[in-house]
Amino acid sequence: MSLRVVKLLWFALFCDYCLMTVPIAIFPRLGKSDVMTGTLFSAKAMLQVISSPVVARYIDGYNLEPMILGLGIEMLSTLIFSLTSNYYFWFLARASSGVASSLIISSGFLHIQRVYPSGASMGTAMSTVATGIILGVTAGPPIGGVLYGIWEPAPWALMVALLAAATGGGWRLQRVCLWNTIANGRW
Repeated sequence: MSLRVVKLLWFALFCDYCLMTVPIAIFPRLGKSDVMTGTLFSAKAMLQVISSPVVARYIDGYNLEPMILGLGIEMLSTLIFSLTSNYYFWFLARASSGVASSLIISSGFLHIQRVYPSGASMGTAMSTVATGIILGVTAGPPIGGVLYGIWEPAPWALMVALLAAATGGGWRLQRVCLWNTIANGRW
């Protein structure tokens, strides 16, 4: 099961951070000032920084539910991007995506720590999962720019599909974790 956890968390973090950078080529096309564009871009990171300490306080009693919730919130915020190009709706979607991000990353790394309680295997798993962040940040801008140039809703449609796959994988893995807990008599 531990390899499935690493794969799922890698994919979830790839989606999360790809979504963070997909708009780099898109936001300037809204025709807003540089300050408004920068504020829109940074809204996700700002809310992630603000919400992470709060999220971290409360996720310890849960398995993958916070990550699944975060992926669901990101799907909804991405749908907002695909349905409108209104700056204020996009700002709200971007900010809520920051809270979702803190749920995903906090829950994900907590789950890695639970599956790999100590030693080199935990470090290897965390490093592997972190490459999902790096690839997401790197792949997002070209994906966003190319797909937006082909059809404006395309980058958002792709991200919703990827987030739906990650959410489904999280839901399935959550069920496996629950059954393992029951089978081991820790329920």
